[in-house]
Amino acid sequence: MNSFDKEIVNALKKNKKRLRLVLNKSDGGLGEQLVFGDYIAKGFIVKRVPKGQDFIVLETNDLMEETGRKLYVEVKTGKSQLSRLQKLRKKEKGKDFIVIRPF
Repeated sequence: MNSFDKEIVNALKKNKKRLRLVLNKSDGGLGEQLVFGDYIAKGFIVKRVPKGQDFIVLETNDLMEETGRKLYVEVKTGKSQLSRLQKLRKKEKGKDFIVIRPF
């Protein structure tokens, strides 16, 4: 049994709210991985950042050199909303802050 399965079993024992939290966390991680991989497959440079957004996407040329524009990407799944810090970043960055909902 892997750690995720153990979390589900423990959550079922405790309560349904905890189970929902565990499932939402796994959905969010999967959504981030999908979007992260998609940008890499399209030839962008992708850097993870600790606060305010999930990662920064840098446009590149054919030689994989940065060409200038930075996109600040936040991945959200389900009905999740932006946090206070994420809303602030979105306001600061304007069109360069993108919220993606993969599913």
